[in-house]
Amino acid sequence: MYAFKKHKMIDGKRYGPTGNGWYYQPADYHGKVCKAHSKKGKKAKEKEHDDKTHWVLTKSQQYDAFLEGEIGMFMDSNNMFSVLDNCNVVMGEDGERIALFPVPPKGTVDWHGYPVSSEEKKLTDEIMDKFWEAEAITINVYSRMLRRDI
Repeated sequence: MYAFKKHKMIDGKRYGPTGNGWYYQPADYHGKVCKAHSKKGKKAKEKEHDDKTHWVLTKSQQYDAFLEGEIGMFMDSNNMFSVLDNCNVVMGEDGERIALFPVPPKGTVDWHGYPVSSEEKKLTDEIMDKFWEAEAITINVYSRMLRRDI
């Protein structure tokens, strides 16, 4: 079982810096819809979130996933990925067990992320190979991931 650490935001909106000088800023649109803070109204806010995946992890737990991706350097030129405890940790509302963190635009250090399944097209065989080579996943999970079955 993965042991999450407790992290505190540095400025009320982001975590960090990491060893690479990066910051993680949770994106509210990948969290649960917060009706009380919506200026657009409940229906507009819910529609805005319809096409997004949503974390079941707390913001602090999301930062743990971010740190695991950074430590393992599970990256390509566009994205960083993460898994926790051999994909045993469910990260998303629809059972997603992989986290994707898009590389931020040049000149910025604030990252955000969201949960994905192995069906995500951005998750390449090379990234899955990195998970396997780093022993972040077992051969059984690696096989299921290659079949896009996680």
